[in-house]
Amino acid sequence: MLASVIAAFFLALVTVGYGLVSGPVALSAAHEAMESGVLRRTAWLPLRPGATIPVYAPNDCLILSMLVIPPRDGIVKAAVSPQTPGGPAEVGGDSRLPDAPQCQGLGRLLSSMDSGSPLPELAYYHRYIHAYRVAMAGMLRIFSFNAASLILLAATVLPLAYLLVQASRGVMNGEARGLPYAALATILLMFSGVGVFDFSFSFAPTDILTYLYLVAAYHGLLTKAPARLFSACLCIAGALIADFEFLTGAIPSFISAFLLTVAIDAGRLDQDLRRKLATGFACFCLTVAASFGFKILLVSVLWGPSAYLDFGHQLMTRLGSAVTLSTREAELLGPYGITEQALASSRPLATAYALVKPFYFGYMLAYGSEGLGVTLIILAFLAGAAATFVILRRSMAKRGVAGGWLYPMACGIAPLWYASFPNHSIEHAFFMVRILAWSLAASGVMVAALLLAPRMKPSVQ
Repeated sequence: MLASVIAAFFLALVTVGYGLVSGPVALSAAHEAMESGVLRRTAWLPLRPGATIPVYAPNDCLILSMLVIPPRDGIVKAAVSPQTPGGPAEVGGDSRLPDAPQCQGLGRLLSSMDSGSPLPELAYYHRYIHAYRVAMAGMLRIFSFNAASLILLAATVLPLAYLLVQASRGVMNGEARGLPYAALATILLMFSGVGVFDFSFSFAPTDILTYLYLVAAYHGLLTKAPARLFSACLCIAGALIADFEFLTGAIPSFISAFLLTVAIDAGRLDQDLRRKLATGFACFCLTVAASFGFKILLVSVLWGPSAYLDFGHQLMTRLGSAVTLSTREAELLGPYGITEQALASSRPLATAYALVKPFYFGYMLAYGSEGLGVTLIILAFLAGAAATFVILRRSMAKRGVAGGWLYPMACGIAPLWYASFPNHSIEHAFFMVRILAWSLAASGVMVAALLLAPRMKPSVQ
């Protein structure tokens, strides 16, 4: 019941919020972002000289398009689901924008609006709740697009930096909890691609929420908060994660964060606390499901059941194995019998490729170095496997490790997500690689907690 109420409340808040913050200011902000060239800002990859990987393409261009398109069927429908440029995808054309079709679509849209000519073909975008467009519209009322994105980046880094400082103080005081949290904050700061992804409105909001949860957990949210307050907090987290989710890995990231924080505190959890945590996690999952359920229901009421069927089709596509390979991919994989037809007809083959392809994009987490990226990912799973062996060995010797099995579970969330969404993981591996940072973090925290922290005194928090 609580999950449904909170999910409905935040969905209504997002819908009403869009009506309050939308307006012509987004059009001038989009023009400013395009004319200034800020949308062509590239990721800082010092180990990959000459790399030109835009930090905003393609999602931020798509969100800007959502904001500048005038309501076609009234403000209510526009508040529930935005319109985006449809029609055939076009790459390149406007040198002021990245080559991604979504960014070139934004350019054509702005040109049509400036000249008064008919707008390009438009289509409603029902799949998500789109809270990020409310956040963008609100910030663009105060800041330029460039300033707003820099604020997002700072707001992403600050919780991790704060956690690192506080946990490091705990380490210096000899507290066992400090070391795992310091390792977690360090790995996420260094190898989660913060400087690559968190300029973007499609990544930063959910990262900020997840990192704030880590700070709250360090300060005792799991162990000190009353059960009802904890469940309410997890429901709110579920609603916000669902509302800002752009299928960019926010849900598996938060689940990994939750498992890691429970594992770190497992030595202090009695039966009542374990029940409280299990209830809170169930609240998170139910609220995520309820948020999307209410969105589907609302869309079906306003647009008819065909919209629901379209949502189901899109979900099944993401869960399926039918993919579109790039020309370069097809040339590289064709000699090995890995073609679009082979992937579509073999779920095991598609799953295997979904698990392997993110390794290619490991350089996004490793400052541009392909070798370092692959090495980090392999080391993460080797360290995780070694630590899991330690857990198993201690369990067989009846010297179990507190929360031990939660660490490998957190390490395995990213591969499990890839296997569950092969289509999406393959076609969007260039940003879905980012959730492997949680596998890397889980392995690092596992080593810190299992091998080093037991030598230190228990936390006095």
